[in-house]
Amino acid sequence: PISVQPCCWPNSPDEMGSKTSTTAKVLSNEEKKQLAKEKFKKAHNATFDGDSISAEGIRELRAQGQEPIIVDVRTGDERKVSQLKGSIDEKQFWELDEKSIGGRPIIAYCTIGFRSGLFAQKLKNQGFTHVYNSEGVVLWTHDAKAEPLIRVATPHDESGKSKDIPVKEVHVYGNEWDLADNSCKSEMFSSMSSVTVGALGTLRSIISRSLFKGKKPPPPVENGTGQGLHTATGRNVVEKKDAT
Repeated sequence: PISVQPCCWPNSPDEMGSKTSTTAKVLSNEEKKQLAKEKFKKAHNATFDGDSISAEGIRELRAQGQEPIIVDVRTGDERKVSQLKGSIDEKQFWELDEKSIGGRPIIAYCTIGFRSGLFAQKLKNQGFTHVYNSEGVVLWTHDAKAEPLIRVATPHDESGKSKDIPVKEVHVYGNEWDLADNSCKSEMFSSMSSVTVGALGTLRSIISRSLFKGKKPPPPVENGTGQGLHTATGRNVVEKKDAT
């Protein structure tokens, strides 16, 4: 059974305000990265029995000609601060048809891997293949080769098209996960009451996901090796789940 721990609780009403981080102790980037990796591993092992993937792993998939579906399972407030370019939210994912999904890899992400692990496990339980739990937006900031985070700006002209603006802000949810690269400005929810409300939202989310039957996943595309076309290989870019 999956153990639900109070880490990175999701889903909240609009009143969940944010504040800029005022963490007193400044850690080096290497220290932050190591702590973030430890927290991700703990969150991943607690929620998902599949593979994890890093920013480098996503680049590897694309280099192989595969374009993953990246699902941001964070709240709307968090996404407003910044998000991964080309990502969609949960609602947008469930609106995709089978043709749009095809055999593409599905990568879930959140702050540090807990909420995305729950979502990835739900997809796997429903029969989706090539599902990965991303290391999260915090560790994304520590990858010098990663695409910049973006903020989607509301259009102010007649074109009606939104604009992706590169930003150095990132929502880290709370003090415990304020481990983004020091070049970034961290924002977080402003009160413990907000976190409590978010926790209740998580429970609602888990229950609703357990009741949702979902769509039938498309069959994997074979590449002649006996494996699905969308399995990442090489240089331990996609980390396999420990047997323990």
